[in-house]
Amino acid sequence: MNDCRKRLKILNKNEIEELYGLPHFSSEDREKFFSLEPLEKTELKKLRSVPSKVNFILDLGYFKAKKMFFTFNHKEAEEDIKYILQTFFPQPDDFHSLKISNPTRLTQQAQILHLLDYRDITIEIRKILEEKALNLASIHTKPVYVFKELLHYLEKHRIAVPAYSSMQDIVGQAITAERERLESVVIKNISVRDQKNMDNLLCADEDLYALVLLQKIWLFYKTSEKHHKWDIYMP
Repeated sequence: MNDCRKRLKILNKNEIEELYGLPHFSSEDREKFFSLEPLEKTELKKLRSVPSKVNFILDLGYFKAKKMFFTFNHKEAEEDIKYILQTFFPQPDDFHSLKISNPTRLTQQAQILHLLDYRDITIEIRKILEEKALNLASIHTKPVYVFKELLHYLEKHRIAVPAYSSMQDIVGQAITAERERLESVVIKNISVRDQKNMDNLLCADEDLYALVLLQKIWLFYKTSEKHHKWDIYMP
């Protein structure tokens, strides 16, 4: 069949911002997420400069809130920085900006993961997510359901949430693989004329996922007089 696939859209702009946007804390939120446990205070004391300490508290608080790390500048975190300075460093003598080296930032983030008993995504974990997405794609016709199930898996196993683009790739590959699997079955059992008609259907509306149509076609044939033939190919 003709390939008319476009880049997979899972979330709308508001949903992406809600999940992946920098946290916007209220006064109560700051008291909650920027408070430090004994082990966190011990780790803070090991840091030398005020900028590195402020970054540590910011990254720690933001991770507690959203289970991911962010790239941000002074202006974006201005209110949170003011709160941290007033709470922990009322008279800082060496704070001018949030600028710290990238190795220092990565080291701090690794320590935060350790303190909170979380893991960062690895090649092995990504493979698990890809396999899980493949299984889910055979059950759910909407990518957002696959996406949410993967988020649930990450939360359950205390794994940091990867970038949205990474999740798009994982879910998109699974949806594509399931569509191609169904297409290979369908194409063996319909005429050339029906194949052309199906191409038009699959490309009709970017919001109408081809996988939904293919699964409906499969169900139709499963309940038709040709079901015995389809059982050879379908699970």
